[in-house]
Amino acid sequence: MIPLNENENLILTLRRHSVWLVIKLISFAILLIGPAFIFGFLEYFKEPLSRLFIMINVSMLEEVYLFVLSVFYVFVWLYFFVDFLNYWLDVWIVTDRRVVIINQQGLFRRNISEIPISKIQDISFSIHGFLETTLNYGTVSIRTASEQASFKLEEIAHPEKIKQDLLNLMHKAQNTSLPV
Repeated sequence: MIPLNENENLILTLRRHSVWLVIKLISFAILLIGPAFIFGFLEYFKEPLSRLFIMINVSMLEEVYLFVLSVFYVFVWLYFFVDFLNYWLDVWIVTDRRVVIINQQGLFRRNISEIPISKIQDISFSIHGFLETTLNYGTVSIRTASEQASFKLEEIAHPEKIKQDLLNLMHKAQNTSLPV
């Protein structure tokens, strides 16, 4: 986690909606069972394939298939591992003084952005599509006057509530004029 400054209170710790991880798990499961269908296809067409490739015997074809399958599964597991790390390490931390956006990009790259609450100019949210509307998740956009005009918290659960919480923090910071 990030160290909090003196007299700073943690308000929210946010991650993507868990439906994002479920969708990744479904795609992972499809990738895992896909080779079983290919193996069934190869078993069904073993005779024609052995006649087509006269110089290659069937046992050699199976060995090549097992090697390719092993390499495929290594890459599938790596794909899932990287996606899970991106899910787990992408964190949005809201304190009473700032919003910290930690964005993991791949295995060895991380971007950390900090927005003081007093510098936020506009907050909006969007929910698009049937799944987002049904499960109530979407994107919260935070606009500032800095070079990077907009920060997006994507696939966040209850974006309207998050927006309202951030607006309340903004108004509280303006009324109490907290030092940054």
